[in-house]
Amino acid sequence: MAGESGDEDTQTWIFLAALSALIGIFVIIAIFKKTTGGKLTGSKVRVVKAAPKVYRKKGSQLLIAGPSQAGKTALFGQLVHHTFVPTLTSINENIENSVPVHDPSDEGGRAKNVTIVDFPGHNENRHQLMNSYVPQAKAILFVIDSVNEKIHKQGAQFLYDILIHPYVHKLEIPVAICCNKTDMHTALSTSDLQNYLERELNVLRQSKSSAPGIEGFGDDDDDEKISLGYDGEAFKFDQLPFTVDFLPVSAKASKIDAISEFVYNQF
Repeated sequence: MAGESGDEDTQTWIFLAALSALIGIFVIIAIFKKTTGGKLTGSKVRVVKAAPKVYRKKGSQLLIAGPSQAGKTALFGQLVHHTFVPTLTSINENIENSVPVHDPSDEGGRAKNVTIVDFPGHNENRHQLMNSYVPQAKAILFVIDSVNEKIHKQGAQFLYDILIHPYVHKLEIPVAICCNKTDMHTALSTSDLQNYLERELNVLRQSKSSAPGIEGFGDDDDDEKISLGYDGEAFKFDQLPFTVDFLPVSAKASKIDAISEFVYNQF
């Protein structure tokens, strides 16, 4: 009888030891999941991604964006103060509330009050622009220098990031590409600049699609990747689900009627 009692005690201790080990394993897994944000699947860790942002409503601001030295702040000054003011490269954003914008074809008509944001074009500020200001825009003015070829190249990459932004794409935010300095004899025409940007955007689209993981700004906030244009066809602006207008303007010559008309119609 004593031998049988000893065997039962041994089995009981083995059971309790196994149960303690099993509980310990579950505790370790729970701690691992809490500290790493992952789940165990065999020997692999599955990272739990945050839910993508859901955009349900358009913003209320007019956003002026584009590469540095394209003339954004000068156009901002024309819209706000109705005059040309020489400017330096902006470091911080300029914001003006309740700016009255009139329809150029109806001088005596009622103005619409618009909040205008002029955002600097430095690359180091790009994430702030894409994450904080683009989702507040009701319409976007993208400014590009019609004369400076170096800015054309920079502008294409910048424009690509805006065009594939989930907010712009899903809510169909209208974009006006303001071709600044069109009063100069060395400037490209709006049609030539449009053709140039379509070619550059097509090259960018192809290079990014062939190099997975290289995406534009703002993509890490949305699981759904936005494709530009139609697969198998050269990119054209009319393939986009939102309107893109090319406007001939000149901040220095106070030639901004096309901008005023665009803004008035969107607001």
